[in-house]
Amino acid sequence: MEPQPTPGPTTPGTPEPAPGAAAETTSPTVPEPSPRTAHQLAQPRSPRTIVERVWRPLERRGLASLVVLTVLVVVLTIADSGFLSAKSVVSLLDQTAVLLLLALAQGIVILMGRIDLANAALASLFTVILALLMPDLGVASVVLILVLGVVVGATQGFIHVFFQVPSFVVTLGTLGIMSGAALILSGASTILVEENREVLAWIYDTPLGLPMAFILAVAAAVILMAAFAILPWGRSVRAVGLNQRAAAYSGIRTDAVVVSGFAVAGLFVALAAIWLLGQLGTSSPRIANTFLLPGIAAVIVGGTSIAGGVGGPGRIVSGALIISVLRIGLDIIHVSSAFQPILYGIVVIVAIAITVDRQRVTTVT
Repeated sequence: MEPQPTPGPTTPGTPEPAPGAAAETTSPTVPEPSPRTAHQLAQPRSPRTIVERVWRPLERRGLASLVVLTVLVVVLTIADSGFLSAKSVVSLLDQTAVLLLLALAQGIVILMGRIDLANAALASLFTVILALLMPDLGVASVVLILVLGVVVGATQGFIHVFFQVPSFVVTLGTLGIMSGAALILSGASTILVEENREVLAWIYDTPLGLPMAFILAVAAAVILMAAFAILPWGRSVRAVGLNQRAAAYSGIRTDAVVVSGFAVAGLFVALAAIWLLGQLGTSSPRIANTFLLPGIAAVIVGGTSIAGGVGGPGRIVSGALIISVLRIGLDIIHVSSAFQPILYGIVVIVAIAITVDRQRVTTVT
């Protein structure tokens, strides 16, 4: 006779097996989940659940930023009936042009999973150099700045890739270098452009009632959008941002993609410097430095993932418009410009907290 298994301890209220009865062998059963009670159903959903069910679908379709922009416009129109006047709209688009170009430069870098802390300081340096060279070189100085933007951007990418220095560190160091160079070249003073100013004056004409600067900035965004959609380079940038190791295993030359991405970003920084000098007619060593945080905010608010790989130029355009509308809204409600960087910082943190894909983030440091 086979030995009978020793019965285990029983919980109170459980009947003991009858003596001599054969022990029944039962497989463990998984308890069925209890249905939600009326009290549980009445509880409000957590903020994370609301974000997952409502915000995420809009974000995936690239509509979230358009919803935010629409709400801001409606609120500001109610607060100030003249907000949508032709003069106000032209002023808004005028202010958005430089921000959009710097945001596009930042967006390319962020799509690769990197960050560029130097693009605003680099734009300031380029305006100083352009203001110094334009009286003598004219149009040639503009071409030189564009080439210089590509070279500086590619140099940053090269140092980052081949010396394995994090992009945060490389661009932070570049920020200090460019800020110091701008101070030295300008003599820490404002430079007024008087000769050959007509080389850039046309940028701020208003054909068909719209500022040429904004039209050209949007055209640059459309060209970049086409590059991301059609060219292998654009798909490679996203692939590197999503997973650089997997991209390398699939045959993508990831180092070349990163260096070229920084080079294209440098080109857009140079364009922003040209636009800014054309708008103001003067240059100073810190003239564009205040665009750093709004530029990052425009990228994130527009729906580009801070982790890289998700987003694109179209979303960045709407993000830049949101930041510009927000800036005008702060002026309407008489918020001091000294407090605006605080708000931009809050916007960046909140936008990242809402939009970050936590499935791609293993730890929070």
